[in-house]
Amino acid sequence: MPEIEGDRPYSPGYGFIGPESGRLRWSWAEKRLRAARNFWVTTVGAGSEPHVMPVWGVWVRDRFCFCASEGSKRARNLEANPQVAVATDRADEGVVVQGTVAAMTSDTRPDLFAAYVASYDAKYDWTIAEQDGGHYVVTPRVAFAVLEQRAELITRWRFRS
Repeated sequence: MPEIEGDRPYSPGYGFIGPESGRLRWSWAEKRLRAARNFWVTTVGAGSEPHVMPVWGVWVRDRFCFCASEGSKRARNLEANPQVAVATDRADEGVVVQGTVAAMTSDTRPDLFAAYVASYDAKYDWTIAEQDGGHYVVTPRVAFAVLEQRAELITRWRFRS
């Protein structure tokens, strides 16, 4: 489980806010990461241009797993720069995870790959293991969450390496 940075919730641009009870719980964010059907994945190419695309993916074992078609701009960007941001599709209950991506196969990460395939197949009724292209895992560095109706609760978590 990640740690909340500092002793109070952090609101970028607004400073620290509220007492400890005024922050979102990690379980709130994780529930949305597991439930989201679509995600926005932002990559950055070798020329520093951002690229944002919607993807299907799953949150398993404190990691975000997804695939990218071989030769796609997303796959080329991931090869050039492993830094990535992933956001849930609902901005009114937004969760954003920033971290480092790595290629993943059943040989390199067998336990995680098996959990990814089982979760993905159940969620989307799709056999992801047969998908052409690369499979990727995002190791989170930091996550942000905000509830639109209570924007003052914006919370940032840092993950241990």
